[in-house]
Amino acid sequence: METEKETKITGNTVLEQEVQWMLETRPLFYDESQLMKDYGEQDAKEMISIFSSEPLSTFKSCLSWPGIGSRYKLFHQYLLNLGQNLPTSPNSAFLQFAQHLGRVTTFRALALQPEQ
Repeated sequence: METEKETKITGNTVLEQEVQWMLETRPLFYDESQLMKDYGEQDAKEMISIFSSEPLSTFKSCLSWPGIGSRYKLFHQYLLNLGQNLPTSPNSAFLQFAQHLGRVTTFRALALQPEQ
């Protein structure tokens, strides 16, 4: 019986397989009204504005991911710093930015009521 190959996560590098799984789970899709809901009118308008002109408009769909949308200024600067060496697609931009940032550790906390 064939089993899925497990990917061993070590170090701070985000693996391409991880990003592929993420994008299969939640594909990149640009929706201005969703940006307004997720980030509020002011931030959404700024996001839309700075990603409205070519060649950066190609990467607007990346903003739908919270990990990029919440870092849209950093993502914008990252792309500008690439100059003429921009990624060839939104998916490759997502991967390259994830690898640029490195692995992010998220901690969860449970809020308990006094009687708990």
